[in-house]
Amino acid sequence: MDPINFVIVFIGVVVIVFSFINSPLQMAMYIVAFQKIIDIFWFVKITVGGFELSIQRVVYTVLPIALFLVVINESQKKKIPFSMPLITVMIVFSTWILLAIIRSPYISVALPDFFKVAGSYVIFATGWFYFDSQEKFEHFAKVYIFSYIIPFIGFFLQLFGIFELGDIGVGQQLASNYGVEGQSFRYPGFYNDALTQAIYTFTVVPLCFYMVNNPENRKKLIYYIFILLSWMIIYYGFSRSGWLSGFIQIAAWLFLNKRYGVFVAMLSVSMIALFSSPFLASFFNDVIQSVEAGEIKGMTGRDGMWKSIMESFYQGSVIEKFVGKGLYSHSDVLDVFLNVETSGHNKGHSDLYEYIHDTGIIGVSIYFSLILAVFIYYSRILKQVYAFSINNSLSLKYLAWGAMFAFYLLNIVTYASRWPGFSWPFWFLAGFALKPPMYYIYQDQAMEEDYDEDEAFVLVNPQLVPH
Repeated sequence: MDPINFVIVFIGVVVIVFSFINSPLQMAMYIVAFQKIIDIFWFVKITVGGFELSIQRVVYTVLPIALFLVVINESQKKKIPFSMPLITVMIVFSTWILLAIIRSPYISVALPDFFKVAGSYVIFATGWFYFDSQEKFEHFAKVYIFSYIIPFIGFFLQLFGIFELGDIGVGQQLASNYGVEGQSFRYPGFYNDALTQAIYTFTVVPLCFYMVNNPENRKKLIYYIFILLSWMIIYYGFSRSGWLSGFIQIAAWLFLNKRYGVFVAMLSVSMIALFSSPFLASFFNDVIQSVEAGEIKGMTGRDGMWKSIMESFYQGSVIEKFVGKGLYSHSDVLDVFLNVETSGHNKGHSDLYEYIHDTGIIGVSIYFSLILAVFIYYSRILKQVYAFSINNSLSLKYLAWGAMFAFYLLNIVTYASRWPGFSWPFWFLAGFALKPPMYYIYQDQAMEEDYDEDEAFVLVNPQLVPH
């Protein structure tokens, strides 16, 4: 056992456990905010009794279990209406994923996915109880944004050739089929791959949008700098999904803020650039071909992978079509397609196709019911938000989460539900955004009356909760 790895993991676990005991909800907030720093230690692992342990494994598996117990306890103390249909759908989908894992040919490989999916919903419940004031959103936003300085450092060190993980013997995914002027190199900084480096920016940027548009915030320049740095990281990641996601978030922010003129202008300029720039035309060639053909084309080989997954689905029995073949059963299909043997480690890189094949029509229907429920909740809350001025601080908080929701919707075709680097902050902030604005207005009014903490907690009228 490497003593340095042991010390790092031991210190990390002790800090997490001590913080949890001291204040579990606040600790959960800091864990979500500092995920990007925790994930830097992705390669630091130790083996205890044949079990591989890392700080990440503790955070993404043990923490949701502990927080689940905390959430149950909080639900008994705090009288926020919690009996929403959305919660039921989350429980049903998590249960269905667990059943798909039991039927999986690779249970040990599939089990972490249960914690990624169900853990995200526990994080939502945690955020639901944590966010009982606007001030807490403000605090979380600042912590999340400024803690991204450390990943920025890793990116710049690698960009300028000063340091990279390869210098200490840690392998990374550096190759790219695309680049500028023949460049075929990606910059993952302290992480395994460039898209992991970029995934946190899809939370950073919407929160920065909120900060620069918030009339109560007078220090806007620093947040403009963070936006530019985030876009720089997305650019040098040379990932089409990253570039497209960045574009969609900007478009969603403009649309939600009713800046329709700027929205149309940006869309028009982007289309002209896409078809007039040789580099962009080459970079998005597969996307353009897919649109023209009405089906997935190219996608650096993923079209073939997804087609093989769907062919296996169609060839299954009626029962298999409805209940699926078990989580990661699609890996066997990809092993045959790619002519390799991975024992469950070949992945389709898509919630959509993997859920169809592995959990069946029932599983994917539950998943889309969950997304539809969130969409309906948020749409109804938006109507209340638009009743206020959208330029006020409270309304802008909801619109920032809306830009994150746009990213989630776009990436259903990838790993929207199983990438904790985004799904955790997304669902944690959903705990704020899926409560109506009047809740926070009443909370602020109660706090101004100098009540103690228990008395200041507002019993929200159920009519304020979107049904």
